Amino acid sequence: MATGYFSFLKSRPYDVGYLLLHSFTSSFGQTFFIALFVPHFRSQFALSSAQFGLMYSMATFLNALIFPFAGAYLDKISIRKFSTGTGILILLACLVLAFAPGVAALFMGLTLIRLAGQSLMTHISAASGARAFGSDRGKALSVINLGFPIGEGLLPPVVGLILSRWGNSFGFILLGISLVAVFFPLSRFLYKKSVLISGQDHELTTSEKTKKIYRFDLLLKPKFILLVPSMVCPPFLLTGYFLHQASLATMLNWPALWVATWFFLYAFSRIAASFVIGPLTDRYTAVRLYPFYLFPIVISMFMLFLWDSSWACLVFLIGSGVTMGTGSTLKNALLPELFGTKSLGAIRSLSGMLMAIATALSPWLFGILIDGNRVSLLLISSISVIAGSYVLSLIGLKINRLSR
Repeated sequence: MATGYFSFLKSRPYDVGYLLLHSFTSSFGQTFFIALFVPHFRSQFALSSAQFGLMYSMATFLNALIFPFAGAYLDKISIRKFSTGTGILILLACLVLAFAPGVAALFMGLTLIRLAGQSLMTHISAASGARAFGSDRGKALSVINLGFPIGEGLLPPVVGLILSRWGNSFGFILLGISLVAVFFPLSRFLYKKSVLISGQDHELTTSEKTKKIYRFDLLLKPKFILLVPSMVCPPFLLTGYFLHQASLATMLNWPALWVATWFFLYAFSRIAASFVIGPLTDRYTAVRLYPFYLFPIVISMFMLFLWDSSWACLVFLIGSGVTMGTGSTLKNALLPELFGTKSLGAIRSLSGMLMAIATALSPWLFGILIDGNRVSLLLISSISVIAGSYVLSLIGLKINRLSR
């Protein structure tokens, strides 16, 4: 396995590095990252958990409405231009959040950073990786997806230290500076050195028109609709759990900063799972492996419900990391296996929209249950949602096999 990865990386270091940079930079718009700023936002603007959760949900929902139209441009313009535009949007979001005078500006900043970071940066790494690497798609996506856990492992302690000393405004200003000083020049360098990524841009501008699958046509395909719940379920749940981690820790009588202290387990398990699933995807296909990726998170949810101990949090973080590590590769490899690569930007933007809508609902719903001290109901509901999603995915894949 290690030899296969080494040979692959040796042949395409700049292509992989370019997309890995984008998956890492997507951290700026991910919930785990924004959650670091939540106590400061709530204190600064006098917001309750439910109030901030509702605002965050609305920002994510607005992002979900914009994303299908913005994401589809990845099929129409060069990756380089798409990347530059996305970076500029994140820079603008950082400036808005750094100097937000009120709740309206906070909402606008959250919407921008969710759209550009969580949606578009992730879209660039996932769609381009799935389209460019062909038979090495599994290994490529596994390595590219390491940007997510690397960000989850490195950024919280660093940003937490910055916020504790200098506050929110300085933190967002520093993020903006890092984009100008690191992301833009490094992205330009890696793009110029790449082979498949820059070549993919050439094909985009010179290829003849072929039949495309339009994004909203997928809503008429049962195999897509039945797979959607299993695609969005883990991000939906983890968005809620991670955003409200401080409140949940208090209600479950866990030590202060318990989740933040052990969060590296989530990152490490996600990295390990991503490395393992890549070659397996190339060998057995995503269609065969996909149904099994929900098992680790549902087992860890059961442990969290049954085991009345702060150590159950560690099991939850590991199980969630394994599911997210395998899921990031399998979901992005599954779409081209089912629908091809020609319109992958539009197809993935629709699935991303549905995922964003799901993650828009969870902060608000979790906030209501947390404010009502209904943690047991929250855990039981989470387990039920995962189980139902798993059954629907089996039906969807069965329909796919019968329709061949």
